[in-house]
Amino acid sequence: MTDRISSFHDDVAHPLSRELEYDAAKGYPHKYAEPGECGENTIIHRIAQFGITEADLGDLGLESAWDMNESQYEKLMLEVLRRQYDTLFASVYGRWAEMDLEKQRNLITRVSGMYRQWGMKLQAEGKDAPRLVMALEGADFVRSVVDVNLIVESGIKSVMPQYNRDNALASGEGLTPLGKEVIVELLKRGINVDLAHSVPNTRAGILQIARDLDATRLVSYSHGALAEDIAQDATFASAAGRRGLQPEEVQEIIRGGGIIGLGVSRPFFQSLDHLVERIDAICQQDKGPQSLGLGTDFGGVAPMLLVDGVSNVSDLVEIGEVLSTRFGYEDSKVQAILRNNARQWSEQLK
Repeated sequence: MTDRISSFHDDVAHPLSRELEYDAAKGYPHKYAEPGECGENTIIHRIAQFGITEADLGDLGLESAWDMNESQYEKLMLEVLRRQYDTLFASVYGRWAEMDLEKQRNLITRVSGMYRQWGMKLQAEGKDAPRLVMALEGADFVRSVVDVNLIVESGIKSVMPQYNRDNALASGEGLTPLGKEVIVELLKRGINVDLAHSVPNTRAGILQIARDLDATRLVSYSHGALAEDIAQDATFASAAGRRGLQPEEVQEIIRGGGIIGLGVSRPFFQSLDHLVERIDAICQQDKGPQSLGLGTDFGGVAPMLLVDGVSNVSDLVEIGEVLSTRFGYEDSKVQAILRNNARQWSEQLK
């Protein structure tokens, strides 16, 4: 059974960055409270999602997470990556239309530079070291095809064009003319286009372009579930059609060599059994077992969206136990879903 997992999406953002000040209206901690504030939406609870303990802080000579400097935070997170992940798609935030363009670009450059340094340090440790893939979550800063150059220069290998709302690339009606040009450019450059958070019309437009270019292998749905899964969540049921995939979309992604990352918490699934049943259903399709992985999101696992049996990333190996004992999956198949598919699929990204 696997002792590490891979994830097609997680928010490994720096909690000391002032550009990422916590926005209480969001209701979950992917942005951060200032030192001195308390409650679940703080650095302390955020890093706990990655399995960081008081003992880990003690190893750095720290009594509190608030005392961390940047080098100490990097040391903590690199250790988390080493012990918990094989391959991780780490978010570079690009979905803040309220920021002026210069600030958005500066943020992308700085956070991607941080991840690049982390990735270089990890790869220097050898072939079994975790692989860190940079992923742009939302492309609100893109105003022309030329802006794709910043994505490439920053080392970003995956792009989510739309994050739930309209931008220059897409609206509720689907891709704009600029959006179509940008998707073509991304795919021609070998960059993964991520369908997560795109509305159905946008997803349809991206899949059509990918078909035309024979490039569906570069399309992913990094984190989420089918619409019928999300519809079981009382709070998010109304958004199920916008956020979740339809069965025909799953089939097209798999058939074309793309990849799907299933979420591990609410609103995507209501229990560990619910998640495992969806994994098994997708695996019944031709190419299903090789086209599937996890998309953990948040800081590994969000504390207010937990499902029974999962409190942090290290608990996710239990998925493999259920697949083995309940569905009879061989260890190699479990390893592929929880770990190896992500590494193998991501090797194609230029």
